[in-house]
Amino acid sequence: MPSGISFYFDQSDVQAYLQSTGSISYLLTVSDNGQIGVSLSGTGTIDPAGVSGYSGYSGPSGYSGPSGYSGPTGTSGFSGFSGFSGYSGPSGFSGYSGPSGYSGAVGSVVETEIDFGTLPSVGSSFTITDGVVTTGSNITIMASARAATGRTTDDYLWDNISFSALPASGSFTLYAKVENPLSVVDKRKIIYIVL
Repeated sequence: MPSGISFYFDQSDVQAYLQSTGSISYLLTVSDNGQIGVSLSGTGTIDPAGVSGYSGYSGPSGYSGPSGYSGPTGTSGFSGFSGFSGYSGPSGFSGYSGPSGYSGAVGSVVETEIDFGTLPSVGSSFTITDGVVTTGSNITIMASARAATGRTTDDYLWDNISFSALPASGSFTLYAKVENPLSVVDKRKIIYIVL
């Protein structure tokens, strides 16, 4: 029912107060059995739409959520192909030749034989004659691996003999000392160098 219509009822009659808008008419009817009816007719006027309201303010942005867990490490990629070898560089310049060394003294190398005799000996001295030797000569003596007369090549494997020399003019004295507890007999070959 339209707003603005009020009804008041009592035992004898019905009163209706109608408030109409525009060209709309309202008719109130009461039947014999006491039923009330209302009808309306006419055309109304539709007001234009109201102005749209202002848009509301945007709400604040929500907080950023926590970062997700890192995923598992991916498999390693294939190794790349090896690069080409570089070209060989040019050869460097040859270094300067060093100075020549001093000329050394020319030595005399001689092999000879000494005889310790038939009895065991722990040392002996021998005179070796050599025209190259002077009182100022330096003489180096060592055992020879060649077999002496009537001996074998392995004699010096068992001997332990120390040698020294005292030079003179045209000869030198050879000293041979056998280390304890050994002794030697018979012949041995030696090599000496005179500088």
